[in-house]
Amino acid sequence: MEREEALQLIFHIILVYQNSHLKRLIEFSAAQQDGKKYAFPKSMMQPVIAVALRTVCAGSTKDTTVQDKTAVEPEEDKLALGCFAVFLEFCVLEPELVLDMAGTDWMVRILTGASAISERVTAVVARILVAWLDQPKLRAKGQLHLVLEQIFAPLIEFGFFQKNLSSTEM
Repeated sequence: MEREEALQLIFHIILVYQNSHLKRLIEFSAAQQDGKKYAFPKSMMQPVIAVALRTVCAGSTKDTTVQDKTAVEPEEDKLALGCFAVFLEFCVLEPELVLDMAGTDWMVRILTGASAISERVTAVVARILVAWLDQPKLRAKGQLHLVLEQIFAPLIEFGFFQKNLSSTEM
């Protein structure tokens, strides 16, 4: 009960934060000083990101070769889907902060099918990736060319990305 209320509180704080003048003021001053500062507390998003990423990585970390009958399956977290929804919302609203805190490995796991996530969530993550690719700062900061390489490596020959990188640099 307390965890559900805490998650609802975090979501409402995100909504208030997006419409606040403080956020605009910090973004304006950060743009002038060539640095990014965040008004949204990272400590508030850390548990949400931890639960969300645990659900993404849960399907891919199970080792099927070892059959240990004494091992207990971890209990499914009832707030996992809610935390993941808040995490995806935060990916849209504060992408630089998400890159700092969570990286891009979760995106590769979802888009390659390594995690047991629904097709709708995969479509949302693909849209987030496209939005991030549209911003040069995020492309460089998140090294999104490596994300694309990991996603499409099974489908395209190995040297494809290196050839295209060398031709665009000229």
